[in-house]
Amino acid sequence: MELYEDDVNKLALTKDYFGGLVPPTNNYEKVLWLNKLQKELSWLALMCGSESYNTLELIKRTKEESPDYEVVQTWSDKNESEVDWDLLKEELPDAYEKSLSFPPTAAAALIGMDKITELCIAEAGEERVRDASNPTIGKLRKALTKNEQPRYIKVARKQTGVEIVMKAKSVPQLE
Repeated sequence: MELYEDDVNKLALTKDYFGGLVPPTNNYEKVLWLNKLQKELSWLALMCGSESYNTLELIKRTKEESPDYEVVQTWSDKNESEVDWDLLKEELPDAYEKSLSFPPTAAAALIGMDKITELCIAEAGEERVRDASNPTIGKLRKALTKNEQPRYIKVARKQTGVEIVMKAKSVPQLE
């Protein structure tokens, strides 16, 4: 992983902020230490965000004033469009109708995937629908008996990453 100037500045700032908090030199211990620190800092970041929001809301609600600070509105760099859909529907119903989009998930919720498949077959033909279709494990499980499933469906756990753990013999014993 290549570090960029911003990352290096953030690392330097972090070291200053934590008063020279230095990870262990043993690489295994360092991984354990950094993973634990990352989890703790993630939790701390959530708590700081929540506390910041609650305190800002308190300042606004109580109209607290400060000689040194003020609350200012910040704005996104990205423009966002808003539409008065009720007004459009009332004044320009044709434009409203042309702007409607009916997502496939809504169709599936209304009439079900089997009915959608039937309609597609009637409209486009069975071969085109088959070519555009993907098999699913759920439907395959329904199509196969319990005895047939192991031959075609392999169940295994996937690796999600690696971590360092202490070996049982190196765990200090309490007396």
